[in-house]
Amino acid sequence: MVSGVDYTNRNTDLDRGMVHLNPQYSHGFPLPEGMLSSTGTLGVAFLAIDFTDSPGSDHQLTEIQRVAKELNEYWAFQSGGKFQMDFRFGDQVFHVPKDSAIYGLQSSPAPARELTAEVLQIADPFMDLTGVQSVFMLIPEGNTNIAQDWHQPPFPGRKTSGGPFGEGSILTDEGRVLAWSGNGFVFERAEVKRRGGVAMFYVHETLHDMGITDLYLWEPWTPGVIYKGGDTKLPMGEWDVMQDQNGNTREVIAWHKWLLGWLDDDQVYCIPSESLTDLEVSLSPLTRTADGYKAAVIPVSDRKVIVIESRRQEGYSADAGNMAIAVDEDGIRRRAWLKDFGAEGLLVYTYDTSLFWGEGPARMQIPEGRANEWGMATCPFATCTNADRDNPYLAWDPDNPENILMEALLDPLVRLGQSITVEGVNIELIQSGDADRVRISK
Repeated sequence: MVSGVDYTNRNTDLDRGMVHLNPQYSHGFPLPEGMLSSTGTLGVAFLAIDFTDSPGSDHQLTEIQRVAKELNEYWAFQSGGKFQMDFRFGDQVFHVPKDSAIYGLQSSPAPARELTAEVLQIADPFMDLTGVQSVFMLIPEGNTNIAQDWHQPPFPGRKTSGGPFGEGSILTDEGRVLAWSGNGFVFERAEVKRRGGVAMFYVHETLHDMGITDLYLWEPWTPGVIYKGGDTKLPMGEWDVMQDQNGNTREVIAWHKWLLGWLDDDQVYCIPSESLTDLEVSLSPLTRTADGYKAAVIPVSDRKVIVIESRRQEGYSADAGNMAIAVDEDGIRRRAWLKDFGAEGLLVYTYDTSLFWGEGPARMQIPEGRANEWGMATCPFATCTNADRDNPYLAWDPDNPENILMEALLDPLVRLGQSITVEGVNIELIQSGDADRVRISK
């Protein structure tokens, strides 16, 4: 860290005076070399594990098969058939003869290389790990000593005693494992299970392993505060899995699909803003396999673009209407539901490739006249929660005694007949059906 530089929204280590760059992630072309391939077939070992304080069961063996099937269904759709996982399963629950609490995963995610190395050492004699580059681990249900997940992406180019793959890789009898992910107790929450559960955790972390960054806009870190509020969701709401992996729309945005090679160049309509006058283009919904353009991209500088996508309330976005959004009425911010206004239309966002992890490179754009800054919304207690009135975590609205304050997202959708102006570019949805007809003008 350098004196005088603003590190707001950056991942900093104040004790050591360091700021983390995460160079293994990329916002723009190309993705870093040495990450896991985003096309073709990836060898993944999926292991059920347990500990002395939390015995496992055969249910875990059934569960890893179920989750693996969900994952390959997800990859098949999102990648357009360009990526799949070749899973290797153990025929037993691999026992780590230690207490799960010793790995420090009660409150904060961590790489937990020691834990992963122990698991691989135990499993290696019973499995052929040839060609395996990534390992998924599933803990027993009810284990609260591992509340948060553990994950390590590849670190190409980090020259250490670990060799050219860096300190993160782990050597097995058959080769090096470059990345790993393990779930925590948080994925047993009912609302998380309803929205893709632990499968979406492995999706999110695998996209990291391919070089895709988070889209969070972090607040400065506050000592003693584990949970960050809804303003970390502000840039892209629940519209992308790198922003909210268990949100109501579990999609990969078009910009990331293009980076990953899951969209071909002829599926992206691209025109620089300086060449733009007045044009119309039809966009095929991102939530469908139909042919046609999947995005319109308008570069506004050498580092920043406007991206336009068509979204539908179907497939992995079937729950889109259940998003809680903020609506300003008579000077009061109230909580409402996206379905009350329409859960289909254009998603317009900017993507700034010059920003770092934690600085929110993707920013959904909000049409004029709507709530456009994150803030707590008021909601009647009787309709907004089933919690007990004495629940200490409830935030009561001081201006409305029977209401509580709850997080609410913003509504970015440009619906039929509506328009939005971004960076001097006007974007209007003029026709909607099997595709969205969009007028773009300056």
